[in-house]
Amino acid sequence: MRISPQSRRTQKDASPSQARPATSEPTAEESREPQKRITVGLNFASSATSASYSGAGNPEPKSVTFGEAPVGPGGLSMAAYKLPTNVKFLEPGRFRTLGHEMVIDMDTTSSGAKQSMDENLCTPGSEGDFFLKLCDKYGVCKWDVIRQLLADAFHYIQLDVKRALGKDDSDTLEQNDWTVTNAVPMIWTGGGPGLEIQKQFARCMEEVGYPTGNKIICEDESILTKAWVERGNKKLSNLAVDPEATQGYADVGACTMDLAFRFVWFPNTLLAGKAVGCAGGMADFWRWLHVRCDHNSWMFKVAATYVHHLTPDFAEDFTCDSHTIALDEIREKLGKVFEAPLALIETMIKNHRRLIEFTVSGEAPTSNAYIRDMFATRIGNALTEAGMPECQVVFIKAEDASLAVSKGAAIPYDEDPRLRFWERCFGIRLHMCSEQGDCATTGPCKREETYVAQLKGRKSWKLANWVHLPTNGSNGHSTKGLGL
Repeated sequence: MRISPQSRRTQKDASPSQARPATSEPTAEESREPQKRITVGLNFASSATSASYSGAGNPEPKSVTFGEAPVGPGGLSMAAYKLPTNVKFLEPGRFRTLGHEMVIDMDTTSSGAKQSMDENLCTPGSEGDFFLKLCDKYGVCKWDVIRQLLADAFHYIQLDVKRALGKDDSDTLEQNDWTVTNAVPMIWTGGGPGLEIQKQFARCMEEVGYPTGNKIICEDESILTKAWVERGNKKLSNLAVDPEATQGYADVGACTMDLAFRFVWFPNTLLAGKAVGCAGGMADFWRWLHVRCDHNSWMFKVAATYVHHLTPDFAEDFTCDSHTIALDEIREKLGKVFEAPLALIETMIKNHRRLIEFTVSGEAPTSNAYIRDMFATRIGNALTEAGMPECQVVFIKAEDASLAVSKGAAIPYDEDPRLRFWERCFGIRLHMCSEQGDCATTGPCKREETYVAQLKGRKSWKLANWVHLPTNGSNGHSTKGLGL
């Protein structure tokens, strides 16, 4: 196994973005009227919301500032690029979003709003399950909470855009030319319940002021991350064209993880199967840690700092005054909250052949050395057991994992998307020869039932320009992995 942090990869070594435009030049329409077209990227995540926008004089996506957040003693604060989703339940029928306020009472506070939208992720003991129990206890509709969190974020988005346009905070913004790209987990992009969640979430956005009239679109979080991290790179991947070679992608959130595998053709990919996901993450750990700190918020903050700086070779227990939490106990709990995600990764790796790359995104595994090592070890062992020790494991840089989703979502589409479609999109055409003899497309067939795969040429939509894929084995390409 080769552990290759994304931070070690140069921009020119990265492969092109999968789905969003890879160039940074504004279109002619944007150059003429940069203030009219606004593209907002929204990442409503488990623990915090981030947003970016392009237009309003900013051809490149710009992160929205959500006021200021405290960073230390003495009232020190700095611009915040995330808005925490913590919600405190007050009394029957009442709740309050905390924003940057410190969580004092975790028994009446939760960040499980996003997770609560998918009942399959609200397993007993999860943050989503705890959030739903608080909603039931206080007689609060979960969608009311979600609407308020969305309204809070939109308030700051509008302020940033107004200031970029040179308007006063009290001015009204025209939203006729606004588009909002909402980042959603991979497990919500395969139809079924995920599609209904997208629709309900979009309705909530419209109800609190976001643009209406089909101006809200949803895209896969992993695609958006890749689009931003590899933005502007036009170099084709050196990977062989192989319909059974796949890339794995795990997005590890605060409350959940989702996982998908994709077949690779040059800069394009095709989903290799239904995305899967499960509950588990740091939100469960923080709730446990608060209890172990005897519900003392000051001690909890000190303990959280201790955990943030954990490394694989760290050897000291956590001690605060006369209170001690053994390092082994902390490690054991971290292992438990990530056991379901890691077990799912191991199972799915065994079900896929010829993995060439496995990417891990998410703040915890990319910014915490101990958690990162735990993921690297388990994934590496699974790849070795599956006979794929050379698969490259990539951890996206922490700063990219933090804001890449919303920035990728804010990359503007071209005014006329057809040229980009013809350049970027691809197709597969399969021809099966059931009898020996000459084949109209490939010449003499050497054996029965020979499968011939063809790939659409980039920058061309003409079938005459399709090219044959190199054969893989005695009977051409296998179509098993293509779902055909």
